[in-house]
Amino acid sequence: MKFYTTPYHSNLIKDNDRLSAFYEGILEFSNEISSEDSNKSSYKTKIALDIGSGSGVLSYFVSNYFDNIIAIEIDNKIIDCAKKSFKEAEIDNVTFISGDATTYSFEKENFIDLIICEILDTALIDEEEIIVLNNLRKYLKVDGKIIPKGIINIAEPVFMEKDYIHYEDEEYHGKKPNYEVLGNSVKFAEFDFLDNINPEFKTTIDFNLNKSNLDDNFKKNKINGLKITTFTKITDNIICGPTPMLNPPLFIPIDLKTDNFDTNNLNSPNINNDLNKKNVSVRLEYIMGGGIETIKANLI
Repeated sequence: MKFYTTPYHSNLIKDNDRLSAFYEGILEFSNEISSEDSNKSSYKTKIALDIGSGSGVLSYFVSNYFDNIIAIEIDNKIIDCAKKSFKEAEIDNVTFISGDATTYSFEKENFIDLIICEILDTALIDEEEIIVLNNLRKYLKVDGKIIPKGIINIAEPVFMEKDYIHYEDEEYHGKKPNYEVLGNSVKFAEFDFLDNINPEFKTTIDFNLNKSNLDDNFKKNKINGLKITTFTKITDNIICGPTPMLNPPLFIPIDLKTDNFDTNNLNSPNINNDLNKKNVSVRLEYIMGGGIETIKANLI
């Protein structure tokens, strides 16, 4: 099938790893439907909701297995592209709706079998996945499912060259950053999208620094940031790591100023001694869907 796209959505379609993971998840769900239906003639009796449908590529994947697909998208330009693509392909079971999924409403509840919502980004910070699902989840049947099923967030303590928030992604976000991982990775959050989720996120992450002898290089390169990696649980059986257009790792600088230190002198012995410890704790806060400007990371 030929897809008409905007430049941004063209990059999304070119990310084969991302598309493959979602295709496998949709195929797995369709196989479950097939095994549950004793009468094959009733196989295509389901309704899917594609939220933030973009070019319509995920709606296209699911169109082979569902009677009706509702595709919601806020960008009118990409909706026009998608309508043109589906018209040329003579696919008529997808209805495109121009609307804001954070506030959109249907007349009845509990009528959708599958929600597909790929409004994702690293740690769910800069996109509105949680806000959208909290609004539209009530339209899912009791036994309905969501693709992706959820996410897992991992943090690592790092010494990073840049002193601002940035991504690790050469292809779409510039040159790959220089950094050194200084300790163990920690799973600091896991979310199931079937649950109602508070977008205001706060946690404390405890790291064990792995430089056992505190060698000269480590004393020079002390922890000054976090590397956040998000793994997407497409289904219980399919977990997708970062891809160029799906949750590239995010680097967050740590504010080293605390009540225990001389905040006017970051080279003070107190700060140096604390950063040379084998155990370091960081408080991380952000608002999911609120943007990277809501991120706060403090040494405690």
